[in-house]
Amino acid sequence: MNTENITNFGEFEDWLRKGLGRAVLRLHEHPSPEYYPLILKACTKNLSFDSQTEHSRELFLWDLIQNSGDPRVLRDALLQVLNQATDTVDLDQLIAVLKFFAQQGDLEVREAMYTAVTKAGFTKGGSCFTDLIALDGADGLRAAAKTLSVQVEEGDLWIISCWLDGIEQNDQSDSAKAVINMIAEEFPIFQSAITLLQETYKPNMISAPVLSAPYAELQIQLNKSMEFRNLTGWAMNATEDDLLHAANDLLVQTHRNLIRSYLTIFRKVQFTGPIGMILELARSEDVPVTRAAVTLLSQLSDPRIRKLALEMAESPHRRGDAIELLIGTFQEGDFSQIEDWARSTHDPHELHSIGMAVRHLVQVHKVPSAITSLLFLYEKGPCSLCRGHIVEHLIALSALPDWMRWECAFDSDPDTRKLVDRRELV
Repeated sequence: MNTENITNFGEFEDWLRKGLGRAVLRLHEHPSPEYYPLILKACTKNLSFDSQTEHSRELFLWDLIQNSGDPRVLRDALLQVLNQATDTVDLDQLIAVLKFFAQQGDLEVREAMYTAVTKAGFTKGGSCFTDLIALDGADGLRAAAKTLSVQVEEGDLWIISCWLDGIEQNDQSDSAKAVINMIAEEFPIFQSAITLLQETYKPNMISAPVLSAPYAELQIQLNKSMEFRNLTGWAMNATEDDLLHAANDLLVQTHRNLIRSYLTIFRKVQFTGPIGMILELARSEDVPVTRAAVTLLSQLSDPRIRKLALEMAESPHRRGDAIELLIGTFQEGDFSQIEDWARSTHDPHELHSIGMAVRHLVQVHKVPSAITSLLFLYEKGPCSLCRGHIVEHLIALSALPDWMRWECAFDSDPDTRKLVDRRELV
């Protein structure tokens, strides 16, 4: 994509926030120190729309630095930020970016990373050690284990899991296990954390019912704790009679947790009972219940569902649900209406909801009329994860423009990068 005539720094900042590869291409074509403050901000603050679900951006940020014109200037600026790290700095992301300099043999950066993360301690810097462990193996894990002074709480066990993953990244052989055992012997608190991790994440027969369990057994478990994981998996292995019993029981539930659990049973299998009650649940203000009801209804083609979809679409914050309901009641011309809905809002949360629903709709209805909506959502959607799925749909429709193919090769989402082959672009 030729970005020669684009000089609007606000627009460039928008590309950075969304993680669009065109930001890298812009720098490659026209590197300028004027962009450095924006790049620095992107490296030190996570600009993702949803950092809990979107992938980390270090490859994208590294490409920005490499194409900035003078990576050394940004390296020094990032190092200064690291040395003065405050709570306003996203330490995880900063360490992930600086790791590339360390991999190139930059000892000053490597030492500063260890100093900063150790100073932050386990609570604030524990997850940052994952990059140091992937970088240095046993030395990184030993430095991480030293930060443990008290028993790790259950809510922080994911950090220990990341450390173990870091060792696997550093050494794919059997010696990874030997390194873990060696450090665990050296630091008993680390060993205790590993043991707690293993015990905590053992399969739980109460929370994850056996896939082949008869409905009568599942019903007893549901009445005991009211909600379970893996109900969708159970449903996909259930007999027709068991699903019929579950459908009948759904219609008589009154507790919200049980209602939600029963709705979840029909997340991927078709509900065969009367839908009057389900339509009312889809209208409710209880978001988890509403979303589960919408998902159930999206698999059906009853005209009442389409009527509800058009009713919901009158409220911008419900348009994502409305589009989901069109999956089973789709008609020619729907994508034109959907595009109008998308263009009528500038709220990123509403656009995200619309984008997720369009992804699901196109999964079932891969029609050429979807292309214009997909192109618009690629451009305006705030979420890099959703953008990757949009690109997949465009590829499936043989509608991925060449300029977008170039951008995808430098996108902030690593999975989107894998959808195109950089070698084909050279």
